[in-house]
Amino acid sequence: MEEFFQKILFKGGGWRLSRHLLFWMLMYLDELFFTVMYEDGMLDIDYAVVPLILDVILVYINLYVLYPRYFKSKKYISYFIFSIVLVIADVGITLLYIYFGESVDPYFEDLIASLIGTITLLATAVAIKIGKDSYEQRKVTEQLKLDQTKMELNYLKQQINPHFLFNILNTINIQSISHPESVSDTVLQLSDMLRYQIYEAGKSDTVTLKKEIEFLNNYASLEKVRRNNLKLEWNVHSAIPNVRITPFLFLPLVENAFKHSVSISEEEVLIKIDWIFQSGNLVLSVQNTIGTYKNNEGGFGIDNLRKRLELLYPKKHNLEFSISNNTHKAILEMTINESNNY
Repeated sequence: MEEFFQKILFKGGGWRLSRHLLFWMLMYLDELFFTVMYEDGMLDIDYAVVPLILDVILVYINLYVLYPRYFKSKKYISYFIFSIVLVIADVGITLLYIYFGESVDPYFEDLIASLIGTITLLATAVAIKIGKDSYEQRKVTEQLKLDQTKMELNYLKQQINPHFLFNILNTINIQSISHPESVSDTVLQLSDMLRYQIYEAGKSDTVTLKKEIEFLNNYASLEKVRRNNLKLEWNVHSAIPNVRITPFLFLPLVENAFKHSVSISEEEVLIKIDWIFQSGNLVLSVQNTIGTYKNNEGGFGIDNLRKRLELLYPKKHNLEFSISNNTHKAILEMTINESNNY
């Protein structure tokens, strides 16, 4: 039903003609009723046709000449003056036709009634036009915002790929020196991850949450390969819900933990990643021991994450960071129930 009303109100072609016919039928409903129900209705039909023609001329000159030229250009005084002139001309010609045809003297009350009726007709048509234009403009604005959002998301998503690949290639480079015998396995693992990036995440706006978590687990495993002093705790505390999310959304938090836990000493560092799912919500907790090596790459990944969250999950997420006892902790809470299955 809603789709039908949208078509008859806004769609072109045959729907446009139907829309205009429906408007005039409703505006002249009393005349149609009089013609059908009363015995003399058909005899007086000509006295309805001429006013109808004049009203049609009045309305369409206003909507397709005065409205775009003056009203939409915010020349309201000119629009109002020309509209009043047309209304007076319409009413004057109509009354002259009726009174000369019926050979009766005009009454002041008839003039006032005709003016009110004609102004009401014109105001109704203009109000519908304004509402229709406002709706269409809002749809255009929403589409532009959607297109802009998609462009920005694609840009942010493309930025992730080289950033991620740089880190992994650096891992393989270090591994080729410390554990050359295991480089082949690592390259195969990287190949699987790139396949996921290109053929699954790269060709779709969303991926299953399970696939995304598997990808991150593989990433964490690769990072651990080059860190002899790293202890990694990876915990999924409940069954992963069957929902879809935007790909690589959580990667910056995991990357950040590894980046900022790097230590130039041999002291053991801890990275603890916990996934909690409950009542349509996800809580990702990422903790890492703060390392002694100062990385100068800046906060690109986290800035990227904040932008994507604002674009994709507005008012449906909360991201907080804290530091305590030489431990950095990031907590992301977000709604992931199926009604918000992006």
